[in-house]
Amino acid sequence: MLLRDAFGRFPGRYHYALVKWPADRKAAESSSDRIKAESAKYLEIGVRPVWFDDFDELPDLVEQLR
Repeated sequence: MLLRDAFGRFPGRYHYALVKWPADRKAAESSSDRIKAESAKYLEIGVRPVWFDDFDELPDLVEQLR
């Protein structure tokens, strides 16, 4: 996978992904262990997930990333 290769060659450089939290639970109500577990699969390839619950949150999240 290209992202994994890039992260291996340039550790510490991350990409970000806006990821909708699974519909069964709100991210704000989830345990930190569950959030860490869900995030791990992204982090291992150098992608930092930015979790959100509702699409209405996206404008504010994008603004915070600037």
